Amino acid sequence: MRLASSVLLLAVAASAHTQTLLPTAEPAFCSPDVFLAHEVTEAGADGVQRLHSYRLGAVVLAGMAIGYSEASAVARLAAAHGATSEERFCTWYVNDGNAEAERLFRHVYLPNPAFLSPDKAANIFGTRLGPYFTEERGSVWWCIEERGFVAVGCNGQKHRGPTAFGMLLASLGCSPEHAAEIVNHVWGLNVVPAASRLAAIRRAYDLGALQPALRSRLQQRLSESPSSAPRPATSPEANK
Repeated sequence: MRLASSVLLLAVAASAHTQTLLPTAEPAFCSPDVFLAHEVTEAGADGVQRLHSYRLGAVVLAGMAIGYSEASAVARLAAAHGATSEERFCTWYVNDGNAEAERLFRHVYLPNPAFLSPDKAANIFGTRLGPYFTEERGSVWWCIEERGFVAVGCNGQKHRGPTAFGMLLASLGCSPEHAAEIVNHVWGLNVVPAASRLAAIRRAYDLGALQPALRSRLQQRLSESPSSAPRPATSPEANK
Protein backbone atom coordinates (compact mmCIF):
# COMPACT_ATOMS: atom_id res chain seq x y z
CA MET A 1 0.00 0.00 0.00
CA ARG A 2 2.74 2.46 -0.98
CA LEU A 3 0.58 4.92 -2.85
CA ALA A 4 1.75 8.25 -4.20
CA SER A 5 -0.28 10.13 -1.61
CA SER A 6 1.38 8.15 1.17
CA VAL A 7 4.84 8.85 -0.23
CA LEU A 8 4.05 12.57 -0.39
CA LEU A 9 2.89 12.60 3.21
CA LEU A 10 6.03 10.80 4.31
CA ALA A 11 8.23 13.29 2.47
CA VAL A 12 6.51 16.25 4.08
CA ALA A 13 6.66 14.64 7.51
CA ALA A 14 10.35 13.87 7.07
CA SER A 15 11.09 17.49 6.25
CA ALA A 16 9.32 18.49 9.47
CA HIS A 17 11.19 15.96 11.59
CA THR A 18 13.69 18.41 13.02
CA GLN A 19 10.78 20.36 14.48
CA THR A 20 7.57 18.51 15.23
CA LEU A 21 4.49 20.18 13.76
CA LEU A 22 2.77 22.48 16.19
CA PRO A 23 0.66 20.36 18.56
CA THR A 24 -3.04 20.79 19.07
CA ALA A 25 -5.03 19.83 22.14
CA GLU A 26 -4.86 16.08 22.48
CA PRO A 27 -7.92 13.92 23.21
CA ALA A 28 -8.69 13.13 26.84
CA PHE A 29 -7.94 9.43 26.31
CA CYS A 30 -4.29 10.28 25.63
CA SER A 31 -3.64 10.96 29.29
CA PRO A 32 -1.77 7.81 30.39
CA ASP A 33 -3.96 7.27 33.47
CA VAL A 34 -7.13 7.63 31.41
CA PHE A 35 -5.88 5.40 28.60
CA LEU A 36 -4.76 2.62 30.91
CA ALA A 37 -8.14 2.66 32.65
CA HIS A 38 -9.77 1.65 29.34
CA GLU A 39 -8.13 -1.76 29.20
CA VAL A 40 -10.53 -4.64 28.55
CA THR A 41 -10.08 -8.34 29.18
CA GLU A 42 -10.55 -10.44 26.07
CA ALA A 43 -12.52 -13.65 26.30
CA GLY A 44 -11.16 -16.60 24.33
CA ALA A 45 -7.68 -15.12 24.01
CA ASP A 46 -5.85 -18.31 24.98
CA GLY A 47 -2.81 -18.65 22.77
CA VAL A 48 -2.26 -14.87 22.52
CA GLN A 49 0.82 -13.68 24.41
CA ARG A 50 1.47 -10.34 26.15
CA LEU A 51 -1.94 -9.06 25.08
CA HIS A 52 -3.27 -5.68 26.13
CA SER A 53 -6.49 -4.35 24.58
CA TYR A 54 -8.07 -0.95 25.08
CA ARG A 55 -11.61 0.09 24.21
CA LEU A 56 -11.84 3.76 23.32
CA GLY A 57 -15.37 4.65 22.34
CA ALA A 58 -16.31 2.45 19.40
CA VAL A 59 -12.77 1.23 18.77
CA VAL A 60 -10.52 -1.45 20.25
CA LEU A 61 -6.75 -1.01 19.97
CA ALA A 62 -4.73 -4.11 20.80
CA GLY A 63 -1.05 -4.88 21.16
CA MET A 64 0.40 -8.36 21.58
CA ALA A 65 3.35 -10.68 20.93
CA ILE A 66 2.03 -11.84 17.57
CA GLY A 67 5.07 -13.86 16.58
CA TYR A 68 5.08 -15.88 19.81
CA SER A 69 1.31 -16.35 19.75
CA GLU A 70 -0.80 -18.81 17.82
CA ALA A 71 -1.62 -16.98 14.61
CA SER A 72 -5.05 -18.62 14.50
CA ALA A 73 -5.79 -17.31 18.01
CA VAL A 74 -4.82 -13.78 16.98
CA ALA A 75 -7.08 -14.07 13.93
CA ARG A 76 -10.00 -15.26 16.08
CA LEU A 77 -9.49 -12.32 18.41
CA ALA A 78 -9.58 -9.89 15.50
CA ALA A 79 -12.60 -11.60 13.95
CA ALA A 80 -14.49 -11.30 17.24
CA HIS A 81 -14.16 -7.54 16.82
CA GLY A 82 -15.41 -7.55 13.23
CA ALA A 83 -12.11 -7.63 11.31
CA THR A 84 -11.94 -10.04 8.40
CA SER A 85 -9.34 -11.86 6.32
CA GLU A 86 -10.08 -9.50 3.42
CA GLU A 87 -8.26 -6.69 5.24
CA ARG A 88 -5.76 -9.04 6.89
CA PHE A 89 -7.73 -8.89 10.15
CA CYS A 90 -6.65 -5.25 10.63
CA THR A 91 -3.56 -6.69 12.31
CA TRP A 92 0.04 -5.59 11.69
CA TYR A 93 2.85 -8.06 12.31
CA VAL A 94 6.02 -5.95 12.46
CA ASN A 95 8.63 -8.68 12.80
CA ASP A 96 9.29 -11.93 10.95
CA GLY A 97 9.77 -15.61 11.76
CA ASN A 98 6.14 -16.65 12.18
CA ALA A 99 5.19 -17.79 8.68
CA GLU A 100 1.49 -18.15 9.47
CA ALA A 101 1.34 -14.64 10.93
CA GLU A 102 3.11 -13.30 7.84
CA ARG A 103 0.46 -14.96 5.68
CA LEU A 104 -2.61 -13.95 7.67
CA PHE A 105 -1.76 -10.39 8.70
CA ARG A 106 -0.15 -7.24 7.30
CA HIS A 107 3.53 -8.10 7.40
CA VAL A 108 5.78 -5.05 7.76
CA TYR A 109 9.27 -5.85 8.98
CA LEU A 110 10.71 -3.23 11.34
CA PRO A 111 14.26 -3.47 12.71
CA ASN A 112 14.87 -3.60 16.45
CA PRO A 113 14.90 0.04 17.59
CA ALA A 114 17.32 -0.91 20.38
CA PHE A 115 20.05 -0.66 17.73
CA LEU A 116 18.86 2.51 15.98
CA SER A 117 19.71 6.14 16.57
CA PRO A 118 16.73 8.50 16.96
CA ASP A 119 17.10 9.74 13.38
CA LYS A 120 17.30 6.22 11.94
CA ALA A 121 14.34 5.05 14.05
CA ALA A 122 12.21 7.94 12.81
CA ASN A 123 13.22 7.44 9.18
CA ILE A 124 12.96 3.65 9.01
CA PHE A 125 9.81 3.25 11.08
CA GLY A 126 8.19 6.21 9.34
CA THR A 127 9.08 4.94 5.87
CA ARG A 128 7.92 1.38 6.45
CA LEU A 129 4.87 1.86 8.67
CA GLY A 130 3.90 5.36 7.61
CA PRO A 131 2.22 4.29 4.33
CA TYR A 132 -0.44 2.51 6.39
CA PHE A 133 -1.54 5.73 8.08
CA THR A 134 -3.94 6.58 5.26
CA GLU A 135 -7.62 6.31 4.36
CA GLU A 136 -7.02 3.51 1.85
CA ARG A 137 -8.96 0.28 2.37
CA GLY A 138 -7.19 -2.00 4.81
CA SER A 139 -5.02 0.78 6.23
CA VAL A 140 -4.70 1.53 9.93
CA TRP A 141 -7.01 4.50 9.77
CA TRP A 142 -9.52 2.68 7.54
CA CYS A 143 -9.63 -0.17 10.06
CA ILE A 144 -10.43 2.28 12.84
CA GLU A 145 -13.32 3.81 10.91
CA GLU A 146 -14.73 0.74 9.20
CA ARG A 147 -13.94 -2.13 11.57
CA GLY A 148 -13.43 -0.45 14.92
CA PHE A 149 -10.34 -2.55 15.53
CA VAL A 150 -6.57 -2.41 15.03
CA ALA A 151 -3.92 -4.77 16.39
CA VAL A 152 -0.16 -4.49 16.20
CA GLY A 153 2.70 -6.56 17.51
CA CYS A 154 6.10 -8.09 16.87
CA ASN A 155 7.43 -11.41 18.19
CA GLY A 156 7.86 -10.81 21.91
CA GLN A 157 6.17 -7.37 22.05
CA LYS A 158 9.18 -5.75 23.65
CA HIS A 159 10.90 -3.58 21.05
CA ARG A 160 9.29 -3.12 17.63
CA GLY A 161 5.67 -3.79 18.56
CA PRO A 162 5.36 -1.32 21.46
CA THR A 163 7.06 1.34 19.34
CA ALA A 164 4.56 0.74 16.52
CA PHE A 165 1.66 0.86 18.99
CA GLY A 166 2.96 4.20 20.24
CA MET A 167 3.05 5.41 16.63
CA LEU A 168 -0.59 4.42 16.27
CA LEU A 169 -1.55 6.51 19.30
CA ALA A 170 0.48 9.48 18.13
CA SER A 171 -1.02 9.36 14.65
CA LEU A 172 -4.41 9.79 16.32
CA GLY A 173 -3.31 12.96 18.09
CA CYS A 174 -1.77 11.80 21.35
CA SER A 175 1.36 13.77 22.13
CA PRO A 176 4.49 11.75 21.35
CA GLU A 177 5.48 12.00 25.00
CA HIS A 178 2.18 10.57 26.25
CA ALA A 179 2.15 7.84 23.60
CA ALA A 180 5.67 6.81 24.59
CA GLU A 181 4.81 6.90 28.29
CA ILE A 182 1.83 4.61 27.71
CA VAL A 183 3.69 1.92 25.78
CA ASN A 184 6.72 2.08 28.05
CA HIS A 185 4.46 1.49 31.04
CA VAL A 186 2.52 -1.36 29.44
CA TRP A 187 5.31 -3.32 27.72
CA GLY A 188 8.52 -1.68 28.96
CA LEU A 189 11.48 -0.10 27.17
CA ASN A 190 13.48 -3.36 27.25
CA VAL A 191 16.80 -1.62 26.44
CA VAL A 192 15.29 0.42 23.60
CA PRO A 193 16.75 3.93 23.93
CA ALA A 194 13.93 6.21 25.05
CA ALA A 195 15.00 8.84 22.52
CA SER A 196 14.85 6.37 19.62
CA ARG A 197 11.37 5.14 20.50
CA LEU A 198 10.17 8.70 20.97
CA ALA A 199 11.59 9.77 17.61
CA ALA A 200 9.72 7.03 15.74
CA ILE A 201 6.52 7.90 17.58
CA ARG A 202 6.99 11.59 16.82
CA ARG A 203 7.20 10.81 13.10
CA ALA A 204 3.73 9.24 13.25
CA TYR A 205 2.41 12.28 15.10
CA ASP A 206 3.64 14.49 12.27
CA LEU A 207 1.95 12.26 9.69
CA GLY A 208 -1.38 12.54 11.48
CA ALA A 209 -0.99 16.29 11.89
CA LEU A 210 -0.81 16.67 8.11
CA GLN A 211 -4.46 15.54 7.89
CA PRO A 212 -6.25 17.45 10.65
CA ALA A 213 -9.77 16.82 9.34
CA LEU A 214 -9.20 13.08 9.15
CA ARG A 215 -7.54 13.02 12.56
CA SER A 216 -10.55 14.85 14.01
CA ARG A 217 -12.88 12.30 12.42
CA LEU A 218 -10.89 9.41 13.86
CA GLN A 219 -10.88 10.99 17.30
CA GLN A 220 -14.67 11.23 17.08
CA ARG A 221 -14.79 7.52 16.30
CA LEU A 222 -12.76 6.89 19.44
CA SER A 223 -15.34 8.74 21.52
CA GLU A 224 -18.52 7.29 20.01
CA SER A 225 -20.83 4.88 21.76
CA PRO A 226 -19.45 1.31 21.67
CA SER A 227 -22.80 0.21 20.23
CA SER A 228 -21.74 1.61 16.86
CA ALA A 229 -18.95 -0.97 16.51
CA PRO A 230 -18.63 -4.74 17.00
CA ARG A 231 -18.93 -5.69 20.66
CA PRO A 232 -15.65 -6.40 22.45
CA ALA A 233 -14.83 -10.03 23.09
CA THR A 234 -15.26 -9.72 26.82
CA SER A 235 -17.42 -11.38 29.40
CA PRO A 236 -18.04 -10.98 33.13
CA GLU A 237 -16.26 -14.27 33.73
CA ALA A 238 -13.20 -13.11 31.80
CA ASN A 239 -12.82 -10.11 34.04
CA LYS A 240 -12.75 -12.16 37.26
